[in-house]
Amino acid sequence: MIRTGETINGYQILEKINIGSYCDSYIAEKGGKKYFFKAYSDPTEMSPEFKQFLENQKIMVPRLNSLGDSIETIVEQFVVDGLFYQVKKLLPGVNLSEWMDTHLDYESRLEVAKQLVGCVQLIHGQGIIHHDLKPEQVMVVSDAPVKIVLTDFDWSVPDGKAVKASIGTDGYRCPDDKISEQSDIFTLGIVLTILLTGANPYQHLFDGTFDKWSKWVERKQYKEPIDLNPEDVTPAVNDMIVKCLDPSPKNRPSLDTILSTLNGKSVSKLTLVILKHGDKQMIIPNGTAANRRLFKICFPEILDDMGNQIYRYISHDENVLQVSSEDGGLSLSIPDGSANQFMINGTAIARTPVPVNEGDSLAIYSVRRSKVVAEFTLGLK
Repeated sequence: MIRTGETINGYQILEKINIGSYCDSYIAEKGGKKYFFKAYSDPTEMSPEFKQFLENQKIMVPRLNSLGDSIETIVEQFVVDGLFYQVKKLLPGVNLSEWMDTHLDYESRLEVAKQLVGCVQLIHGQGIIHHDLKPEQVMVVSDAPVKIVLTDFDWSVPDGKAVKASIGTDGYRCPDDKISEQSDIFTLGIVLTILLTGANPYQHLFDGTFDKWSKWVERKQYKEPIDLNPEDVTPAVNDMIVKCLDPSPKNRPSLDTILSTLNGKSVSKLTLVILKHGDKQMIIPNGTAANRRLFKICFPEILDDMGNQIYRYISHDENVLQVSSEDGGLSLSIPDGSANQFMINGTAIARTPVPVNEGDSLAIYSVRRSKVVAEFTLGLK
């Protein structure tokens, strides 16, 4: 335990702030300036994950420090007697949890929500997954106008290099088997629910055992936030929050979609895919699929290099090219066991839906001949 007045690597400890599970925090002084000083009890030099922890910090610090004043500034990190220490810029204000106790107006909370989404966009742009988003990790440093700073990247994941898979806080942890940017979307969804509706959607169900809570999340999607200001939370915002909390990572919205919704902008909904070949085209509405018969009707003149009609390469399966929607966009998939392959921009489409964009190249690939036998240009509408 560090004592007040003790000096570590030139930093004099002035005041204890908090005792945590992995580290204790203090206010320290060096060269006449005050800093936020963290002393870690886990990991230590004896921990098996210590090397990866140090490597992750080395990767993240320059990236985080390049992102401006919406992300905390890390001044220095060092190891003394096998223990890790981190020195950060001392921030004014209070954490978001404390701030919400005295700020109930929806407009202020909505502004914080937008800024928080922007912060997560910044770190994701640098390949960093926060891995522990919660109100206590957000500092409100200014109230007029409101201004936040995202903090605490101790166990964050740069470039997919996780130190611990089980990191997170009870009532916020994402149940995903694999850590990804979409895992941050889930925990962000919980924070947004607290901000905009006044309640953690899962807190009343959490009994202290993460495995039980995680299984509940996987089994049931949260539906109706408890409105703090029912007249303010629009159906679009409510629907966006519900999608953030979807148990399936692929169904969660993008940060761009979340921010657009918070800004009151509608996300364009695409309704169909158009396959184009010369002056011929095939339309596949969202929720339907193309089949061999449809290719035969729409593209009877397309032949391969041996003079065979192209529809003969299409499987007899009823749904050979399925169109589905995801996050305002459209995706394509094919059923398992198809005799031939479809490819998007040279990559084979499988059962898992592949997002498509205007102008993408779709090809029919003959497994038997090991070559592309027909190509189409995609249009979206």
